[in-house]
Amino acid sequence: MAVEWMRLQIAGIEWRVDLCTTDEYPDLENRYGDADPDTCRIVIQSALARDKQRIVLIHEILHAMFTTPGEGTLIAKMLGIEEDAVDDAEELLVTHLAPKLADTLHRAKLLRVPRPPKQMTTEKPASTKRRAAKRAKRSRP
Repeated sequence: MAVEWMRLQIAGIEWRVDLCTTDEYPDLENRYGDADPDTCRIVIQSALARDKQRIVLIHEILHAMFTTPGEGTLIAKMLGIEEDAVDDAEELLVTHLAPKLADTLHRAKLLRVPRPPKQMTTEKPASTKRRAAKRAKRSRP
């Protein structure tokens, strides 16, 4: 079941961000996230590490910003390309910018992404794994 992670205002429009598995959202089979301008919904693979989810969230927010009415034409004009080449140009631009923007905002402590809901957490935190390994090591003869 997809779980709502947060809601965001993007260009004055409310977007819902969900964490999903590839079973729930088959379009995520070959990618980490998706931004659907028709439903104002962003979906991100729930199995990703938190740092990767942060980058994918920024990536999809950038896509959402470019889907604002008239933005596709603006991109085409700015880049001097035909309208039908906008999707490829947008993907290249967003893929280039997202990790850098996520890192910049994170280092400046301007990006605070909420933890995923507990029902979506599938793996124990590293600290829990380390404590378990230490206990197991101590209990050996």
